[in-house]
Amino acid sequence: MGNLLVRRPLQERSRRTEDRVLNATRRLLENKWFSDISLGEIAEAAGCGVGTVYGRFASKEALLQVLKQKFLQATEQTHDELFKTLELTHANLEVRVNRLIAVMVDSYRQHRGIVRELVIGTHGHSASEDRHVNTAMTSLLERDIDLLLAALPARKRKSSRKQVAVAVLAAINLIQNRVVFQETSPLEFKVSDRDLKREVPKMVLAYLIGISVNTGRRSGK
Repeated sequence: MGNLLVRRPLQERSRRTEDRVLNATRRLLENKWFSDISLGEIAEAAGCGVGTVYGRFASKEALLQVLKQKFLQATEQTHDELFKTLELTHANLEVRVNRLIAVMVDSYRQHRGIVRELVIGTHGHSASEDRHVNTAMTSLLERDIDLLLAALPARKRKSSRKQVAVAVLAAINLIQNRVVFQETSPLEFKVSDRDLKREVPKMVLAYLIGISVNTGRRSGK
């Protein structure tokens, strides 16, 4: 994805400065598109000068790309930890769905500004960046599907893969719409994160259980 940083900070003070710039940009992205944020705003929010920002990042676009990379890395790490825990405990389908949805809601809430840029942002995109992001997100989706499939009987996993993928994608889209884009919704009422964590798993489980029952009937089980 190219050289995004001017150089990796070696001193602790420089690393703290880089973190302040990234965190300031995250906060600004909560309420503004990246294209509407100036380097001056970022520098002021980070408590440093514009020259300091340029001293750390190759360009304004590079700053956004670093944030996207960090979001993907954090998401992968969170999912790794979740998968290991669920596999070690041999968790059933209900537990897997509940835990996966909770992780999704928390992740989108924590990184909502970055997710907004990933989904429909137009600033600082490049073909290579799009490929990198698409590859990373596709990999995460496949792992989410495998996580839920592992709770189904082995004989049903292959035939149920498409249906599980639909359920996971529907959950992702619903959570994104409510957490990331809620302020643009025409609905007058708001849906809390707690509501999402309680109701979305019910929807996913109802669909998956229905698929499992129908698959069994078709196979004569």
